Amino acid sequence: MKLRDLIVRNKTPAILILIALVVQLGFSILSPIIQYYIEALENPLTPPPEYREKVLFTADVIWYIAFNTAAFMFLRAPFSTFFGRLSDKIGRKKLIIAGLVIYVLIGLSLGLASSAWQIIVIRGVQGICSAMVWPVAEALLMENAPIEARTRMMTLYVMSLNIANLVGPGLGGLLYNMFFNIIGGEYAIDILRPTVLSIVPLF
Repeated sequence: MKLRDLIVRNKTPAILILIALVVQLGFSILSPIIQYYIEALENPLTPPPEYREKVLFTADVIWYIAFNTAAFMFLRAPFSTFFGRLSDKIGRKKLIIAGLVIYVLIGLSLGLASSAWQIIVIRGVQGICSAMVWPVAEALLMENAPIEARTRMMTLYVMSLNIANLVGPGLGGLLYNMFFNIIGGEYAIDILRPTVLSIVPLF
């Protein structure tokens, strides 16, 4: 059976793949500037990278960046098993929707963060929300895909994540430069974050 016919018969796999693409894009699009956002919060008098010959982070900012990177996976890993079992009891779609709603709201709150530790806490909560969505979505994808099409569906699902990871950083840098040229670097990061994250709820 052709992939197009499978999607027409059951739209759930296509919706899950689209969700994976959009949400992962909203996440990866911020990866090239998050460290500068942390630095701007901790060292507000530091000029943006465009005004410096070399970009050197202080020791405390480097630690904040490391904790920010680790917080997401540190909480996602143990909670994945818990939410996997919970989805067996309450249903997968309910858990996915709840995780996406919280993920979006928490993501938008990043624009209101006033310290690096607030960003780290928010990233940790996003890791928990990710545990509510990704493992459960993969299980739901397999349940709704015919046996003969499961490999293709999972391939498209993983491909959508990888495409978002490839496109997102470049798009984030492009948007930052656009805002920098229009309004100046001291405001570009503050405006870019909530603007970019507004992409996520569109699905």
